Amino acid sequence: MWAATRKACNIAGTMGIRLVAHPARGVAERWMSTVLVDEIRPAKPPLTRNHDIVDEIDLLLAFPNEATEQVRSGTWAAVRYARLVKRPREVVLPDGTVTS
Repeated sequence: MWAATRKACNIAGTMGIRLVAHPARGVAERWMSTVLVDEIRPAKPPLTRNHDIVDEIDLLLAFPNEATEQVRSGTWAAVRYARLVKRPREVVLPDGTVTS
C-alpha cells in the first residue's frame, strides 16, 4: 500500500498537483518523511481523517491492498464514504484494474 501511495504522490507532485497530507495518528511519522507534500494537516484518527479527505476532494483515487471490498480496511472505508456522499472515485486494484 505505502509504495503505491508514495509513487502516486510523487508523480502527482511532479505534475504540479497540490498535495495535502492528512496523516492518521500512529502512522504519520514513519510515512510522512518519504513523501513531499505542500501542506500537512494535523493527525487524526483514521476514519475521521478519511472523511476529511473525501469531503475536500474532487476525485478519490484509492489503492487498496485487496481486490474485493473489505469491512476492516481504511481504504475501503474511504471508498464507501465517497460512494455515500456521491463523490467521484476510481479504485486501482492490486492487479492494475481500475474501477469506478
